[in-house]
Amino acid sequence: MQRYQTKATFGVLGLVCAAVLVGGSVGSVLAQPTSAPVATEMPKWMAALKVTPAQAESMIAVQAKYKPMVQEMQTELNQAEESLENLLVTGASNDEIRTQHEKVLDLKKKIDMTRLESALEIKEILTLEQRQMLSTMTRQRLVNLRDHLRNGSQ
Repeated sequence: MQRYQTKATFGVLGLVCAAVLVGGSVGSVLAQPTSAPVATEMPKWMAALKVTPAQAESMIAVQAKYKPMVQEMQTELNQAEESLENLLVTGASNDEIRTQHEKVLDLKKKIDMTRLESALEIKEILTLEQRQMLSTMTRQRLVNLRDHLRNGSQ
């Protein structure tokens, strides 16, 4: 059973930016090696921010640096959550369940910290105006997702 993280933290612009860059899909341009030139067509969200080619290349490099780490930790988290669920179902001892729960919490914290580090690097690339626009775009994306989930479950 695969799990997807849909929760986002507001209040820290960095986490919002990181969720978009590390956890989100930003198009095939991000799959390029960091040494490759930036594609002529950048993702819509980057174009909306009016990033320069140098900014786009820097952000792609940050994404390439952190995305594999987050993906690996997310896989570990999914496995740890499944293990916790199995412990709960099979009647394991409370100590075993608590220990596994701590592992889940630790992995969630590591993922959040990695996303924060990514966001801090992105923050240094974008201008203040671009960061504000990205924050607005991300909030709207989350509102749209929430609305979609609410309407889809009715």
